Amino acid sequence: MLLSFALFAAHRTVNPGWAGLALVIAAIGGAVFFATNRSFAMLALSNRYATATDDAQRAALVAAGEAMLAVGESHTPGTFLAFALSLLASLLMAWVMLRGGIFSRASAYVGMLGFGFLLVFEILSVFVPALFDVAMIFAMIGGIASIVWYFMVARRLFQLAHIP
Repeated sequence: MLLSFALFAAHRTVNPGWAGLALVIAAIGGAVFFATNRSFAMLALSNRYATATDDAQRAALVAAGEAMLAVGESHTPGTFLAFALSLLASLLMAWVMLRGGIFSRASAYVGMLGFGFLLVFEILSVFVPALFDVAMIFAMIGGIASIVWYFMVARRLFQLAHIP
């Protein structure tokens, strides 16, 4: 999320509308992710399990925990919206980078490639689970490209901030 703010700040004068839209979509994606995240509920269940006094209580808490894990499992319809919004925001920001002239065209293309492949992975893994092994190829390419993109963006942001 902080990177989205930094990229918006870098593009606020050359393309404020599209950069702002990417920032808003990223914020919504982050909000959806945190709103649907099961970690705090699992922590509460864990604490209740630790203080449970009999096997019936423990069994009920284990069942509740397994239900929570099933709902919040990655690459399911329950998590799709958060990931899709975040990836769409990243794709849009890479497109803004291409048009803005602040970052290299290579950075923009690597970002579009990486986040595009990750979006295809997310769609396939959620809605066509039989193709999960094929989807993993998209995930590998997208993951490597996005890591390269993060380094390219970080380097340019340091240059813009005049940090050696």
